[in-house]
Amino acid sequence: MKHYNLSEIMKAAHNMYGTGKYRSFGDALRKSWKVAKFRLGIEARRVQTIAYFEAKNQEAEERAMFVAAFKAIQATQREKQVSVRLSNVEANTDDYNRGWCYSNFRGYCSNYCGD
Repeated sequence: MKHYNLSEIMKAAHNMYGTGKYRSFGDALRKSWKVAKFRLGIEARRVQTIAYFEAKNQEAEERAMFVAAFKAIQATQREKQVSVRLSNVEANTDDYNRGWCYSNFRGYCSNYCGD
């Protein structure tokens, strides 16, 4: 059986009735009992609620670690792509120095004559 502190319930009912919000002391007493039962229910579910939020925080931390690892992998891939592009640019400049340039395929007065 649930244990309620009757003194606190009566005190809360008296304070509620004193505010003028409730028409009769009986209405204030009913509301005070509802509040007391609600508080007891919250305390009963407190352990479950704390466990839920701890699990949620742990999941968020794991997700943050995964995202950080994924971003690190992406950064290394980007660095590789940049190095490949730079090597391609260097290769193209070597071709230009050897005389293999797009302007070699132009005709008289730098007009395209591929047709």
